[in-house]
Amino acid sequence: MAGENGIDLRHASPNLPAPGGHYSHTAMGQGLVFVSGQLPIRPDGTRLVDASFEDQARQALANLAAALELAGSGVPRPSTASMPTGSARTGPRAPWCPRGRCISG
Repeated sequence: MAGENGIDLRHASPNLPAPGGHYSHTAMGQGLVFVSGQLPIRPDGTRLVDASFEDQARQALANLAAALELAGSGVPRPSTASMPTGSARTGPRAPWCPRGRCISG
């Protein structure tokens, strides 16, 4: 449901952990979907702090996919994605990144 400013905030999904603080998983307006940073946290709230980088990245990307689905969008549709990985030179490229449009760094 859009607020008075025309921005629709989506918070709840059984496929996502509860957002922290005052954040929303997605904000939508004027045909665009903005997704907040997704962390390696399972939908049940388990934080993957001791998991491997690969497992943490896999969970964060699963959360991204779930947030896009919550907004009625999906993984194949993003035009830009920014994924901080600690190193722009060595960070892995997301396997779903469409036509090289993802930015790592």
